[in-house]
Amino acid sequence: MNQISKIIKTDIDTLKTKHFQNKNEIERNEFIEIMLNKFPNFSRHGMFVLALQYKKHGMYKEVSDNLFRSILQDELRRELFVGFDGLEINFKQRNLDKKDGYLERSSAFKALKSAKLPFSTEIINMLLERFAHHETNKVDYVDLLEYLNYTINPTPGAQGLSKDVLLYRKPNEAFIRVGEFVNDLRKLL
Repeated sequence: MNQISKIIKTDIDTLKTKHFQNKNEIERNEFIEIMLNKFPNFSRHGMFVLALQYKKHGMYKEVSDNLFRSILQDELRRELFVGFDGLEINFKQRNLDKKDGYLERSSAFKALKSAKLPFSTEIINMLLERFAHHETNKVDYVDLLEYLNYTINPTPGAQGLSKDVLLYRKPNEAFIRVGEFVNDLRKLL
């Protein structure tokens, strides 16, 4: 807390205009460099904690469709999942009234979960997002089945990458919300 009080005693307006150039966001490394130069007694660890506190949660690196599919198929192979026929029947039973190959997203989600696929809720949602029609939000389960079925349409292996790669992706760039940081400093005055 002593280190924060040193920041508060400085001219916050100068910090915002001169150092942050009136931007609302700056790149994390630039933020840390500015703060370490402006406050040399501030611990490096404290600076990283401060940067983490004001980190902007943004876009993550995209995983290519081929890699995504390879990882999913590898995981299905590893778990010896062969219930594609049962999954197809499950989809069709949920679509008895229309038989058009499209299901509401919630019904498609339930069908995938009930099939005991070895995927977390997050990965299933990522998969459904790829096959959901953006206007109707209905899932094309025929294409989805074809996409997953490694017995009919196999992809090359994902070279040892696990499904965790899909969940724990680093952002393209880390940005710090300096506008919010400066406003919070003003509140402490």
